[in-house]
This record gives sequence, structure tokens and C-alpha cells, in this order.
Amino acid sequence: MEIVTLVSLLSLYCDFTDAECLVVSPARLVVKHGHPASSNCSSDTAVEMGWEATQGGVGLTDNKVKFLRWRVDSVTDWNIKPTCYTEGGQCQKQLDITVYKLPDSVSISYRKYPGPMVEGDQYLLQCLVQNIAPIGRLTVTFYKVSTNGERTVLYTQPLNNDIHQLNNDMRRPVNESYSLQFSPTSVDDGAQLLCSAMLDLGPEGPQPPPVMDSNRLNINVHYKPQITRSPGCFSMSITEGDTLSLACSVNGNPAPSISGKAPGTKWHEMDAYQAEWQGTKWHKMDAYQAEWQGTKWHKMDAYQAEWQGTKWHKMDAYQAEWQGTKWHKMDAYQA
Repeated sequence: MEIVTLVSLLSLYCDFTDAECLVVSPARLVVKHGHPASSNCSSDTAVEMGWEATQGGVGLTDNKVKFLRWRVDSVTDWNIKPTCYTEGGQCQKQLDITVYKLPDSVSISYRKYPGPMVEGDQYLLQCLVQNIAPIGRLTVTFYKVSTNGERTVLYTQPLNNDIHQLNNDMRRPVNESYSLQFSPTSVDDGAQLLCSAMLDLGPEGPQPPPVMDSNRLNINVHYKPQITRSPGCFSMSITEGDTLSLACSVNGNPAPSISGKAPGTKWHEMDAYQAEWQGTKWHKMDAYQAEWQGTKWHKMDAYQAEWQGTKWHKMDAYQAEWQGTKWHKMDAYQA
């Protein structure tokens, strides 16, 4: 009799250890906060079983059963952990459940509003995601949108699931901000910046993973002039009395202008005179000058020159006006 009892106990122990005594199906749930949820607990052999949970708990059954269902009409507990169990707690099986909430809003801004950006400077962007759960399943991506609508990924913040997985506090909705250093170039002028929040809850979650975009920031980039000139714009030979025509264009923000003056007449628009962009305004640079030597012009390092008989002499004025027999000073060149 003792041998038979021992064999029965060993058989029961093996049933609970060598095989799954209880099976929960589905074993994992992803539920939106406030929505219903349910799962089934089953056993190969009839046992007294129950569900322990902060919502929808079911006490131990009076009779032995092979099946018991857990159900909640509206899940509101962020840390809910429903567990199916047998009499005396000999076997337990916990339902893996994730309660999620989409963000109330996603917004992008400058940490400090810069006004117009300057090419090459650094600017701190901030993406704020408000009231989202669980934060550990959130991925934030910064984008640049070109003037033709093409999106370019600037940076993606990876999932923080490993950090927050065991922290119950992180199951609740939180506000989180993400930062990115952005350095614009001239091609970014007129583009836009935005960030997006994606909640990736795995294969049991919504498919495709829900994504919410932020507002868009318009980019106004100030950058120095970019000069486009035709071949030979700065190197050519002409005969005295011939017409000189230069085809050059300048692109910049703010839009640059170019003007100047030549001996005895007016300069036509050209890029011979230039200015340098320094942060927020134009500054004068050395203007291009030339010395007439027989058949062509040669560069000089003076701002202007005065014709004295057979050659040019330096003047300390930025520009000069030819009046009959000599040069007279004029207002300095402006850009």
C-alpha cells in the first residue's frame, strides 16, 4: 500500500515538472488601455484551478475542471499580471500581458529658438513625446524633408526595452524628450525638420506598428555666396576699345548683389567684387583689381589704382571715378 501511494505521488510530481501542468492561451497579449482582454487556462487532467489577477480574478473552482477562462471588459491596471493556478499552488502559469497607450502628442522644437540658421553652426533639436506607454517599446526618429518632399533619416533613437522591461513604473504613461544636434548646409535652406514616434509592440501588437508624426519646422539657412561663372570669367584677353562682357551669377542667403565701376564708364554686373558672409551680415573683402599691360589686365593687390601716364598706381580708396584726366574717390563698395 505504501509503495502504491509513493508511486502515485511521484506520478503527480512528474506531471507537474516534466510537462506543462497548465497551458495559457494565448500566452502573450498586447492590449490597448481601456480595451477588453481574455485568455484561457487549460490542463490535460481535470484539476481545481483559478485565476489570480487585480482585474477579473477567478477563485479556485469547487470542481475539477480542464478549462477556465479569464476575461476583463476594460483593462485599466498598467501592471496587471493574471496568473492561472491549481489547488495548493502546485502549478502556476502567468499570462504575459502588455498594456499600451499611444501618445497624446509628438512635437519638435529648438531647445533655444535661433531665428535664421547659419550654415555650419550647431543647433539642438528636441522631440517631445507626451503620455505614452510603455516607454521601453518607443522608437523616435528625426527626419529632414527636402523641398521636393523626400525624407532623409537624421537619427533613430533605439528601443529601450532592455532597460525598462523589469521596471513596473515604466509601464505607466510618461513624457519623454529626445535631442539631436543638427548642423545645416546651404542645400538645407527651404527644407523641413520633423520627428516621429513609433510604438513597436512585437508581432502580437498592432501591425504595422503605429506611428505618430510631429509638427514640421521650416529651415531658413543663411550661407555665403556660391559663385557660378562662365569659362574665362577671370582670365581673358581683349583689345582696347572692344566690349567686355562677363556672364557670372551668385547664389546666397540673404541674396547677394554685385556691382562695381570701370575706368571712364560703369561696371556691368559681375562677380569681380566679392563680399564675405560672417555669421549674420556681409563684410567687405579685397576687391578684384587689374593693371592694364598692353593687351590684357593683370591683377593688383590694391583696392583701386590711378592711371599715371604709363601705368596704374595704388589708391587707398575702395573705388574711384575717372573724371577727364584722373581718378576721384567714390563711396566704398558695398555687398
